[in-house]
Amino acid sequence: MAIWNRAAIAKLCWDLTQKEDKLWIKWIHAYYLKDQNEWQKRDQPSWMIRRIMNAKLIVDQCQPRQGKGVIKHIYDYLRGEKIKPEWRCLVFKNPARPKACFTLWILMNRKLATVDRLTKWGMTLDRGCVMCKRAEESMEHLFIQCHYAEAIWERLLRWINVHNNMPKSWTEFIQWCVKNGKGKTARAQMFKGILAEGVYGLWSERNKRIFEEKSSLIDEVVKRIAYITIARFPNSITNVIKHRHI
Repeated sequence: MAIWNRAAIAKLCWDLTQKEDKLWIKWIHAYYLKDQNEWQKRDQPSWMIRRIMNAKLIVDQCQPRQGKGVIKHIYDYLRGEKIKPEWRCLVFKNPARPKACFTLWILMNRKLATVDRLTKWGMTLDRGCVMCKRAEESMEHLFIQCHYAEAIWERLLRWINVHNNMPKSWTEFIQWCVKNGKGKTARAQMFKGILAEGVYGLWSERNKRIFEEKSSLIDEVVKRIAYITIARFPNSITNVIKHRHI
């Protein structure tokens, strides 16, 4: 997000250099720039104008092209060369709800605010897992090792006819998900949709137990996910699974 904000400010600076026919650009040129090349030497501009002017170095370095996609060009320059994660196929074109896909994306980036992460930030919390009460909460435990999660995944995977050999380590779990969710087949679409809704269902249940002191049975969570799947997913997927016993 910080890189995107810098790119957005640099895009405004690029607009100034192009002198596009916009009122705010004409106003800045008239009151601040006055055909001066050394923008930073102008006295007493507002903090907003200073931020835009200070981005001129970025614009000069990346030299975005005319036309559409200027901000993307600047953003890619600031971000640098990054290897695209292999798990991106699990998030893009996923038939699950946007909030479920977003939760899955945060999980794959290992950024969910689980207890083990919060304690690293200095917070004093009960480290126990609220789902099974048998171990300390972590991303690995909450989603792939917890007995409550295991029971939910077992029923969901059986419902979509995927062999339940889910690994218990994080690296192997990612590889297993990519193997089952990669491609354009109905089976792959069905898997990654169930994966996203399952992750969101577990995360929601965890939060409900912590903040609302309410809990749901495994059967309730599974049937809720199944209902959402049948109601939202494309017919090519729902026609295959809607008659199966959950």
